[in-house]
Amino acid sequence: MFINKWLVTDSFNKYKEAQAQLCLYVNREPEDIGSLYGFLQKQPVEKRFTILLSGNDFDLQNASDSYLEKIIGFFFQPSYYLDNYQPLLFLNNRTSACTEFLNKLVEKSINQGFQNILILETKIPDYTDNTTNQFAYRVINSDISYTVLMKNWIIEFLHDKNPTEIHLLVSAKENEATEIFNRMLENEKALQKTEDYEIANEFYQKQKLIEEYKHELSLKMINEKNTQLYLNIQKGQTANNLKWYYNEYEILPRWYKQFGHILKVIMGKRSFRSLFNDDVKKYKD
Repeated sequence: MFINKWLVTDSFNKYKEAQAQLCLYVNREPEDIGSLYGFLQKQPVEKRFTILLSGNDFDLQNASDSYLEKIIGFFFQPSYYLDNYQPLLFLNNRTSACTEFLNKLVEKSINQGFQNILILETKIPDYTDNTTNQFAYRVINSDISYTVLMKNWIIEFLHDKNPTEIHLLVSAKENEATEIFNRMLENEKALQKTEDYEIANEFYQKQKLIEEYKHELSLKMINEKNTQLYLNIQKGQTANNLKWYYNEYEILPRWYKQFGHILKVIMGKRSFRSLFNDDVKKYKD
């Protein structure tokens, strides 16, 4: 979606019936990961979720293989949010230890078959900041200037910076979280009637279409590469078979080969007439 609203929580169990998309704040390595995966797999696919990490929660010992594998396990859940076929992950306050963890996470995810991970660093809305194409904001009240957001997004698009979707994160710990969401919905409905939104949404749809074409092209290139690899393997196998045939059979003396044909006749595997006439069926069924 062009504009995404996320409710940030440290437990999905508290918000089983929440209408908003959920963002799981992972501040440590999950313990009962099997039960969590089981819960997520039962959720409707259209009820998307993602995860949030914070650099404040990391030290140099956090990047364990088990922790990385559990995070990657989230990416394979049917309802995990993908942006251009890439898992979306939010990050608060990047630190050196967190960067090390994320680098390992990206590497392992690519080894698992993902193209990449889209990591968006969240920030408090600053409508004068046009230095980034990442639109991920921590919302602490309903006072959001959607109009300025639209204009900034359009500017990024026109400068060919491929801006991300707009993501608005509201912490479930906020006392007025529900009220903030309701106000955001009202403002968004009003925004959708403006010309800026219509222009930005049209650009967004074209951007998604281009990304879809790029993905299809990438799949075709991978398929062509795999086909070429298969043909090369078959070619090499055929060459090896011919080499084996020459080394193991062609070099045998003629009398030995003829004796072999006679032996097949005696064993009933070949007809006697085929020894003298090439037009006769050689081998019996």
